Amino acid sequence: MHIKITEVRIVASDDERVAAYASITIDDSFVVHGLRVKISNKGDYFLFMPGRRQADGTYVDIVLPITMKPCE
Repeated sequence: MHIKITEVRIVASDDERVAAYASITIDDSFVVHGLRVKISNKGDYFLFMPGRRQADGTYVDIVLPITMKPCE
């Protein structure tokens, strides 16, 4: 089974704590929004998976299918 990243979108951030935000599409079937690229004080890059904080303080992942196509 081969999984392919079929689209990548990167948007620069004005936030000093986040260098950029990204979304990726996998096999034209699955999209991941809200990836965050951060830069440490040493200049290292880190990729953070998406999540959204709810009113009760819990986090919800932001990952969803866009088609019913199974991965091959």
